[in-house]
Amino acid sequence: ITEGLTAGLVPMDISRVEDTLVILWVRAAIPVTGWRLHTAPNTISDRAKATNEFQGLGFTLWGISVYEDLAWFLFLKQPEPQRSGTVSVYNKGTGSITDGIIRATADRWLPVGIAATVDNYYVAYVR
Repeated sequence: ITEGLTAGLVPMDISRVEDTLVILWVRAAIPVTGWRLHTAPNTISDRAKATNEFQGLGFTLWGISVYEDLAWFLFLKQPEPQRSGTVSVYNKGTGSITDGIIRATADRWLPVGIAATVDNYYVAYVR
């Protein structure tokens, strides 16, 4: 990730697939002063704990992936004030992701990452 940042690329999201970590890169003038990848058990409390821990260190949640029983997080540190982050889970069979994103954006949450499992969508938000 450091090499990509040095080349003027910004990691916008991640995806963990089997033994590979895929990074969505975008060439952009977004200042990034640090980054971290982190894993946590894929539970509500562990996802919140990871997000809060890295926010406390000055990082912003930037991307998420879910593979097997782990949530994978991409956190970036930027020179501007950090933003709050959260992860919402939506059941695939209900259409709740559409309503959830509409409600979240109305409440000033910006979706920055998305992951999917067989049953659920996971959306990372910041504000």
